[in-house]
Amino acid sequence: MHSNRVSFPWVSVFLATAGVVLLGTGLAKVASGFTGGEVLRTYDPILGLTLGTLFGWVGAIEVVVAVVCLTSRRLGLPVVLLLWLGTSFVAYRLGLWWVGGPKYCSCLGTMTAVLHLSPATVDLALKLALAYLLVGSVVSMRALVRQAGIEGLLRM
Repeated sequence: MHSNRVSFPWVSVFLATAGVVLLGTGLAKVASGFTGGEVLRTYDPILGLTLGTLFGWVGAIEVVVAVVCLTSRRLGLPVVLLLWLGTSFVAYRLGLWWVGGPKYCSCLGTMTAVLHLSPATVDLALKLALAYLLVGSVVSMRALVRQAGIEGLLRM
């Protein structure tokens, strides 16, 4: 396990930065659930849950994946989790676009207003973070699979 971290130091850096990003966005989603904003009672057009419920669950998942990224001695599992989460976010955003959902993703819940950030700025930052997670996880997975094969990915 240690040799994998030495062989792929850039994957370790990617996992650490991705973990920090997800920890921030996940905690923001969870925290927004405690603000009691009206938007939290709105129903999501894709999943049919209230945004408060959705933010709580998605925020918790992001925090769990962040902790795995920041603490795992292995490389394979965090990379697979990041790819799964990033792909899920892309599918969700495509679904929003397909059904004519809101122009900007309210992905941070009420924290956007609390921090006095414009929805357009937050949306752009989150799209860039999503691109970083996806590209980084695909490139990392490709490198790990080339080294260990698909069967050995989760043992790395």
